[in-house]
Amino acid sequence: CSSDLLPQSVTDITALGGFTVLTLLTCLVVGFLLASRKPGTALFVALAITSGALLSTALKGLFVRQRPEIVPHLVQVSSTSFPSGHAMNSAMVYLTLAALLARSQEEAKVRVYLIAAAITLTAMIGFSRVYLGVHWPSDVLAGWTFGALWAATCSFIARSLQRVRTIEPPSPGRALPLCPHHPSASPPGCHLPFGGGYCRAPLGGRHSTLERQNCRSTDGLHSIG
Repeated sequence: CSSDLLPQSVTDITALGGFTVLTLLTCLVVGFLLASRKPGTALFVALAITSGALLSTALKGLFVRQRPEIVPHLVQVSSTSFPSGHAMNSAMVYLTLAALLARSQEEAKVRVYLIAAAITLTAMIGFSRVYLGVHWPSDVLAGWTFGALWAATCSFIARSLQRVRTIEPPSPGRALPLCPHHPSASPPGCHLPFGGGYCRAPLGGRHSTLERQNCRSTDGLHSIG
């Protein structure tokens, strides 16, 4: 029946922010990172999302807000209302994963697309909770806020850990040309003014006289004096 199509579609959308889908997605991403030989990043993602889910549960237990009873609930619910777990958890998972994936992309339009897709999906899930009658709008707004702040914090921590090589840096979209002075060393630290090449000097390495003339440090990873 066409009258049942919209509620069913919204129910399908709200499931994308549920425990089963988010847990499955997280496990698949962690498995992919492990297969890509990035155990540090895999552990970080697992800890970030698991701790965020625990925070969501703790907040619900702290506020103990009852569900709205203005309209009939179109889906079955059992937990308290504030903040919306679907809104918060979907923001944490989709925004965190989109930010990590975007860091591996060279083109700005691809990065913008990934973040925009995560925001759109998170917004749709939040609106679905209000449509289904199981949350107040303020529940969803709080869930979005907590989730986005958690994702932003995790993204900042991930960037910091990648800079100090505690977790693996994002894979570049293309291979960078190696400096002829350091053909096998990494990571990239100097730019050659001529030819646009990159110098991959070892951490703490020092350049020869010729290298000091041709290279300049851009990220402070190694000395050139």
